[in-house]
Amino acid sequence: MQRQGSPRGRFQLRPDIAGEQTAEQRDLISSSHAHALLEAKRYFPAAQTFARCSVPFEDVVLKFLDVNERDALRSYLMLRLEQTRKSVCVNQLSRFLSKLTKGAGFNAEDDARNMAC
Repeated sequence: MQRQGSPRGRFQLRPDIAGEQTAEQRDLISSSHAHALLEAKRYFPAAQTFARCSVPFEDVVLKFLDVNERDALRSYLMLRLEQTRKSVCVNQLSRFLSKLTKGAGFNAEDDARNMAC
């Protein structure tokens, strides 16, 4: 991996080695990038990047709650819902999100109902 001239901390894979990496390696890169974005207080790009990698859902939610970033958390939750396969019971996920975010000032269950799956 080479960091190519991006002052904002964006990680890009060199084209000559991008195809040689395993899915696990690409996931590790995405995870590291997401954590770096979170540390840099770039919450929305962090939410987008976390949604694309396999960092445990609960860990990501707690990270955003710890820094009181409800809008970025909402973005993360919506992206994760969009990526959820139709075979997964969205109602169960929606109920979990509702319980998890009850005290966070928004209703994820309403957002989930309004999404077209």
